[in-house]
Amino acid sequence: MSLPVDSLRQVMPRMPVESDILSTELACLDLMLQRQVLRLRLRHQFVESEFRGTFISDEQVDAILTTQAAAQPGAANGNLPLGELSRQIEALQDQLRLAGEISPLNRLGRLFGLDEVERHLLRVALAPALDLRYETIYAYVQNDVTRRQPTLDLALKLLYDSLSERMAAQRYADPDAPLLRYQLLHLVPDPQDAAPPPLGLYLKIDPHLAAWIAGGKSGAGGKSGAGRESIDSRLRPFTHLVESGEGVESLPVGEELRSALWGAASFAAQAGGLVFLHGPPGAGKEAAAKVMAARLGLRLLTADLRLLLASGLSLEQGLDLLQREVVLQAAALYLAECDVLAESPALAETPGLAARFTRLLGNRHCPVFAGSAAPQYFAETWPQTPFIALRLDLPNAAQRLELWQQALAGLEIDSQADLGGLAARFRLGARQIGEAARFAAVQASTRPTASRVITSAELYRAARLRSSQALGELAQKIDARRGLEDILLPPASQRQLHEFLGAIRHRQTVHAGWGFASKLALSGGVSALFYGPSGTGKTLAAEVLGRELGLDLYRIDLSGVVSKYIGETEKNLGRIFAAAENSNAILFFDEADALFGKRSEVRDSHDRYANLEVAYLLQKMETYAGIAILATNLRGNMDEAFARRLGYTVEFPLPDAGLRQRLWRAMFPADAPLAQAVDFGWLARQFELSGGNIRNAVLSAAFLAAPAGGEIDMPRLVVGVARELQKTDRLPTRAAFGEYYDRVLEHNQAGVRR
Repeated sequence: MSLPVDSLRQVMPRMPVESDILSTELACLDLMLQRQVLRLRLRHQFVESEFRGTFISDEQVDAILTTQAAAQPGAANGNLPLGELSRQIEALQDQLRLAGEISPLNRLGRLFGLDEVERHLLRVALAPALDLRYETIYAYVQNDVTRRQPTLDLALKLLYDSLSERMAAQRYADPDAPLLRYQLLHLVPDPQDAAPPPLGLYLKIDPHLAAWIAGGKSGAGGKSGAGRESIDSRLRPFTHLVESGEGVESLPVGEELRSALWGAASFAAQAGGLVFLHGPPGAGKEAAAKVMAARLGLRLLTADLRLLLASGLSLEQGLDLLQREVVLQAAALYLAECDVLAESPALAETPGLAARFTRLLGNRHCPVFAGSAAPQYFAETWPQTPFIALRLDLPNAAQRLELWQQALAGLEIDSQADLGGLAARFRLGARQIGEAARFAAVQASTRPTASRVITSAELYRAARLRSSQALGELAQKIDARRGLEDILLPPASQRQLHEFLGAIRHRQTVHAGWGFASKLALSGGVSALFYGPSGTGKTLAAEVLGRELGLDLYRIDLSGVVSKYIGETEKNLGRIFAAAENSNAILFFDEADALFGKRSEVRDSHDRYANLEVAYLLQKMETYAGIAILATNLRGNMDEAFARRLGYTVEFPLPDAGLRQRLWRAMFPADAPLAQAVDFGWLARQFELSGGNIRNAVLSAAFLAAPAGGEIDMPRLVVGVARELQKTDRLPTRAAFGEYYDRVLEHNQAGVRR
């Protein structure tokens, strides 16, 4: 049995809300619902039956048909009570209009361009989210116990009694109308109705928007309550919200770029365009977006597009939610990792994607900034999109030194810490430097109180860890454990290696301090060619450089990079250098013989393409801002024109007898059980071996001695030498092995018998 309206109102005490004005919104809705019930009763559109809502009787249909005419203007069907209700509704609506943006619905109206009808539709859909008992009233008014959510038909009837007005108001259900375009409301069909008419669709308010509306009064400092501070849960995996921060002066940029940033911020706010910030990782693109947003009095919502695509949302869904969120949060939008769009051409062809970006850029409440390594994507994909492109580079050495000093201010630093060298060798951004300083401080804090001074080694380690690690997927990282004292070379080669090391250590002085970078268009990097037979110390020298400089060393095997397919070698090299761009690492390209040949004469198309591959590698090495080393066994196979493009050349020849004797002695650690009678001079004179061969021979002898618990003596060392010679098909001879020749033969025969 149905309840009278007055009784129904009495059993509906509303759940308390934080805003008094929201109570007024619901009071206005209450009066509209009461007016609609009276209209239906006066027209006899309710049929009293304990089964009402489970079927529609003939009497009810007749009542609806016969009362249509009576509902025309001028018919006397309770005009007085309806008029009184209408006057009360109008009075409350006047109060709500005067409330301005104290009303969250009015604020939404300004932000999204909603008129009073759209705010009314939001109010109708919001009520059940605040008080579930509205579902009972909606089912009652809609004369169907299964219709507990408001339909578009009901919402329009609450506002309009005229059929023509309701028909005209159906335009609010258009997919491009603000309510639906910004996903403030959803029109949902009844699960039992496969193809409902538009008026039969349910109004569903987005849960996040409902929480935002009910988020509470403005707090101290003008900030909203907790409900309005919270980001949509669907966006949290790939977004974060940054409050207005420090001014642009905190960015390590020149005066010209500062001015350009202010101009770009003004452009984004007024013209509804895009500010495209491009440059290497760590250049401060997000920081620049943050200070531009602060200049406009806005916070910054940062969205990582790579994480968006991995979150389970489609790009279209993510952009729609972002479009709404930046407006709700009064924030500018920064799209990070835009490179992912250029890397996936199919994304650009997604239906509606261009339109979504156009809407994003056209909303002047939320300027849009985007970050990428290169600015071409938007220009090439949507040439009609207005945008400004600004390049940001990593701070120079002087700026990095200042950033290190700021980050370490107030911390106890070892007086011997080389901050200048740290700033010169690691091309890090402001955020990376701050993170590295904090990491080093934490490491120092784990030591006993008396020794918590941050050391230079800890700062170098922190800087390496904050460098990009992407190179590890494409190259082999080599632990640099040995120093300059461990490498033995002829005097000329030692001098060449020290000159190369000096160029690395002082490149900032020459390039930046003395101005050679601007004069000669230098990249700031240093390159070298290491050449000589296998085993002469090329890899060891690269390792020594890594340790001396405190830099990571990555070995790239060029034999695995070179492809027989035209263009693939360049792609492989391009990926390596892209990953290395912010790695602050030494790149050691080994096995270059796989790529180089004598190209002075181009005999066929293969020679021509090989030339292109070599030129591409050298061009990448020249523009690489770090340290790049090319190693080859056969210097003669490299064209002179190519060799001249490398900054330094270090020869690693086979050692002479004197150097071989030093190498033999240097191979033995202090704890090795070395026999006193070992004749290093004889070994050096008799066998022309490289340092690598000598190392292997010593290890073979050690493993022969270990099972017996004996010493590493001459017979075992000579057997080790024989093993090395056999690797290159050189058989032992009595002339070379002398008195040890029979021992070598006995050892070989014993091995065969076993």
